[in-house]
Amino acid sequence: MDFNDFDDFELPEDNHYFEEVKQTSFNRTSQSHKQFDYKTLIVSMIASIVGILVSNKIYNSLDIWRPLGIGIRIFVFVLIVMLVVFVYSLINGNLGFSNYSIGMNAGLLLAGLVVVLVISTIFEAIYEIDFYSSNIYSDPTSYVFIIDNSGSMSSSDPDALRYAAIEDIISNKDNSFPYAVYSFNDSVICIRELAAKSEGLDDYEPTNSGETAIKETLQQLLQEYNDGTLTGLGVNPKFLLLSDGYATDIGMFSNISSILKEYVKNNIVISTVGLGDADEELMQQIATSTGGVYIDIDNASSLETAMSTAIINTSDELYQRHFFKYRHVLKCDSLYAFMHIIFTTIIGLLISLLSLFATGRNNDKKIVIISGLITSIIGSLLLELGINKIGLPATIMSIIYFMLVGMVCINHETIETNYHLNQAEQKKPKDKINSITFDDDFMGG
Repeated sequence: MDFNDFDDFELPEDNHYFEEVKQTSFNRTSQSHKQFDYKTLIVSMIASIVGILVSNKIYNSLDIWRPLGIGIRIFVFVLIVMLVVFVYSLINGNLGFSNYSIGMNAGLLLAGLVVVLVISTIFEAIYEIDFYSSNIYSDPTSYVFIIDNSGSMSSSDPDALRYAAIEDIISNKDNSFPYAVYSFNDSVICIRELAAKSEGLDDYEPTNSGETAIKETLQQLLQEYNDGTLTGLGVNPKFLLLSDGYATDIGMFSNISSILKEYVKNNIVISTVGLGDADEELMQQIATSTGGVYIDIDNASSLETAMSTAIINTSDELYQRHFFKYRHVLKCDSLYAFMHIIFTTIIGLLISLLSLFATGRNNDKKIVIISGLITSIIGSLLLELGINKIGLPATIMSIIYFMLVGMVCINHETIETNYHLNQAEQKKPKDKINSITFDDDFMGG
């Protein structure tokens, strides 16, 4: 044996190197929950915006069973967010420190996306079940016309064609059919009290003056209904509101959501017709919130057709509901509100859990679960209360919900710790013998 070959034997220069780095990493890990990965959060929020736009566009183009459509909408949103986060984590090397391989993380992420699709579809289907007697459309039992007589109507409808349209609409009804006519500007005037068609309509010459008090008008008619002044509407009354301008009694810090909610409780549908420069957003809100339809026309020559269409038709979605729209029917409302919150919370939490595989941050289960639960609960409460209690636009509340559940919350410090451990493992000195030669004499040959 050539003992000179032992000259190539290398002993570790620092036997404590790896243990020191490991201990340092452990100490830093204990403080990792204080170091938040803001970059990944920002990336996930940007991806959420893209996901919201794309998923909504796809959903609006679908003509399929709605629960499946909602499931696909959520699936597409999550797919875009998690794909962006996955690629970002891969580029930054985060996935390299996962307990699973990159392929395994991708597989688990894909499986999770399928679970989200299935669960979302099932929850939406349950939420749409009618736990009460089915609502079937029936013809209106009465009409109430609410006509704008503000100063601007002198130019919008100088020939008072809106009143001629009322007579044409009523002409097709039986003599026993009840209807009423109100006009409004700064105040409300009853032109014709609710009575049968057979009682006729007195000649009326409108005086166009004043402002457009839409909120006050709706409030007063509701008050008359509640105190018994406006009676005989029947079980399915239909109101028609016509206006050519913006409400002068609704400002930035006031709205009519609570008033519209009362109309819904009393099963009163309001359709709207906007003439000329009408407040399209408000008129749409009134119609949508109560189950009516909104029609926009440019000039008075189309008034008869528009008013006739609006008063006859009812929104197809009056008795329909899904996670991201206003819930019209108030029967079993507490049950539906509870399901809405629970189902959307569970979906949000599932989305948050998928970020474990999109980022490879298996060590961050605690922060992912806690943050996911918090954002999901907040998002679900805002979705339910904002749309169905406060009356905020469903589109805005849906965006807020998706932005919250799409946030990816992980620790930045944990990533650095794993990186240092990995580097330490590579730098750890290795005991080795480069060459040992045994000669024949030593082997006894």
